[in-house]
Amino acid sequence: MYNIYKYYNVLELEQSLKNQFPQASNGITILPPLLKKIGYKYVLAYLVIKTPIEIDHHLGVTRPIGVIYRNRKNGKVLNIYNFEQYEFIIGNDDYNREYYSLESHPDFLPNRTPENEEGYRLALELLYKISNKITLFKGIDNKLYEEYKNFLKKLFPPNYMCFYDALQNNDIFEVNDVILQLRNEANKNHKKEQIIKQERANQINKIARQDFIEELKKEIYDFVESDILSSLDKKSPYAQIDFYVYLGKMLKNIVEDEKKYFNCYSITLTRAAIEQNKTIVFENQKVQLVKTYAKACAKTVNEDDNVNNVCEAIFNFLDAEIEEELIGKLTSEIKTKITQSLNKIDTLLSEVLDQNAYNYLKPIWLEIQNDYFNMPKENEISDLYYGYKFIQTKIKKSDK
Repeated sequence: MYNIYKYYNVLELEQSLKNQFPQASNGITILPPLLKKIGYKYVLAYLVIKTPIEIDHHLGVTRPIGVIYRNRKNGKVLNIYNFEQYEFIIGNDDYNREYYSLESHPDFLPNRTPENEEGYRLALELLYKISNKITLFKGIDNKLYEEYKNFLKKLFPPNYMCFYDALQNNDIFEVNDVILQLRNEANKNHKKEQIIKQERANQINKIARQDFIEELKKEIYDFVESDILSSLDKKSPYAQIDFYVYLGKMLKNIVEDEKKYFNCYSITLTRAAIEQNKTIVFENQKVQLVKTYAKACAKTVNEDDNVNNVCEAIFNFLDAEIEEELIGKLTSEIKTKITQSLNKIDTLLSEVLDQNAYNYLKPIWLEIQNDYFNMPKENEISDLYYGYKFIQTKIKKSDK
């Protein structure tokens, strides 16, 4: 008898009976049972729910999909009620309605944290004591049983306890045409509400995403400015180009990948979860920047004077381009710098003997000329200019 009131026994029951509830694609979760009187006997009555499925980092808990009756002494399954054919509560016809989310309510079941699982175990131990004291003449110890039900209230939010009340007090009955019609209407209304809700969420998330991107960019800039830039400026121009190319790729990816950082701003998550996710992303980006900086500084071609002469001239060209954007016009001084750079870089490239360096720099030079003369869309700007402009524009603005 005692083993029936062990937590592992419930987990085994979930596995053995999951096929009885095919509508639960992610499996079933069996909630702590009640003692329900059927005729002259008390049985263990378990609510069955769908195991929540994570959608966009969100885990919603819906209403029960069934009930299981077991013999309280030997654990034999007496009845299985799948609510596709049965019902036990009136007015809760929407099987898709979310009653609470596990992000907002991590302290509640079926969130299987160590604390919640321990709460489940303690509840079963208390129920065992109550069940063990039941006699034919005295029945159930109502005071102790009320203590058990109060224990359950700590494992679920108040709005979910209506299902425990219904399980305790109501009979289970077969569905009829009226109930099926109510369920169909509830399903239609739910879909309409979800469309409206999703449209509203998309609008809010769009703004939240932009705010997050700006915050992430600021984190990246502050880190580069405080922890990398002073050291990078002392490295070879070739190493600097390598770093800024990677930085440009990183920044573009942040802007273009709309799904990657969804858990850093989604309105479906709690503020605490969002802040935790953002911290992880910020730290990962910093680690990648440090690794990229180390790789850029370790290349042997960094010591090639011909290569570095080309890179230094490229930076002069980029500085003139940024200066023109900041001023908003092409001055005679900037025009001279641009013209000199155009002539100089082509000449210097022809003097590069290292084939790998030449093959790397030649396309970069063509790309940044395209940036200047054809003014492509922001996402089509060269990686080098994207990354270099991001850092240098802020620095030049702060210097003024």
